[in-house]
Amino acid sequence: MPNDPRHSTSSVHPVKQKLDTALARLEKAIEGKVEPSKKMSDLHEELFVARKELQNLREKNSLASMRLDNVISQIKRILGN
Repeated sequence: MPNDPRHSTSSVHPVKQKLDTALARLEKAIEGKVEPSKKMSDLHEELFVARKELQNLREKNSLASMRLDNVISQIKRILGN
């Protein structure tokens, strides 16, 4: 009978279980998306730091190269070349 309260309660229980299972799967999927997002954020930060360090090293390399060129020029002048 459609109006029997026992029938409605018993049919609601499996539906509720399916909804709970689906909700748990959705929450797990969302957790899986949030974690990589955090990892990506960490990777972006590491990349930013690495690029900054690379720029710093390039500047130091350029300065060292200029100094070496000056020293070589001075040695050549001293030797008369």
